[in-house]
Amino acid sequence: MNSMRAMSTSQLDALREVANVASGHAATALAQLVGRRTMISVPEFSLARVAEIPGLLGYSGTPSVVVVMRLLGDVTGTIVFTLPVAGALTLGRLLLGDAASAADGFDE
Repeated sequence: MNSMRAMSTSQLDALREVANVASGHAATALAQLVGRRTMISVPEFSLARVAEIPGLLGYSGTPSVVVVMRLLGDVTGTIVFTLPVAGALTLGRLLLGDAASAADGFDE
């Protein structure tokens, strides 16, 4: 956590811009995958401990689907993508069509 506090305002702004551009590209790719218009809001960027993430997103006590990706190379870190189960099921149905229509939930 100490390295996060040592980041300058310009470094945080640069990371926010990377997150903004990446979100736009991801939304475009998702729209192409599902064949539908996809809208996103301006992403928020914050540095937090993993345990704080559910509370920051308003998911405390709500079952969620989480995808964790490690970043290696010149930039290291972890990206965490999380959705409430209902949103993840909707996304799965959009991406998989009938193959996901019978799914009631997720296993480990």
